[in-house]
Amino acid sequence: MQFQHEIQIEASPQAVWDFLWDVEQLARCIPGCQDASVVEPHVRYTALVTDRVGPLKLKMPLDLAVQSSDEGRSLHVLATGKDSALGSSVRIDISASLEPDGVATRLRLNVEASVSGKIAGLGMGLFKRKFDDIMTQFGQRVKVAIEQAPAATTPA
Repeated sequence: MQFQHEIQIEASPQAVWDFLWDVEQLARCIPGCQDASVVEPHVRYTALVTDRVGPLKLKMPLDLAVQSSDEGRSLHVLATGKDSALGSSVRIDISASLEPDGVATRLRLNVEASVSGKIAGLGMGLFKRKFDDIMTQFGQRVKVAIEQAPAATTPA
């Protein structure tokens, strides 16, 4: 499944870029993220996400590997995880790009997600709605977190 999400953030591209690498702050923006840690800076991270998808309670440890990054412009991350109890797995391929827009920044997220196991058995329509809701919440949280941070915007 493909998802695209665009977030207009009233902050400089550098402020947005720095936020994307701040694992602790970014993790607070991910719905259901219970824990996130740096394994190797700018290379590998782990996270634990819990949520409910339909009647199933999901507890998914994720491994996140940075595939590529272009300083201040784009970031490509691959997240994979498996919920052993549900016999379900996910693969989430995330590409983020930053585009200056006056004193603001447009953050574009292109995500390709695939699921297998019991979660997939619930139907792709349910999963698509859930994932779309997660993306919307994530975008709103990122916007608020960056815009409320001190020195988020560039003085005019």
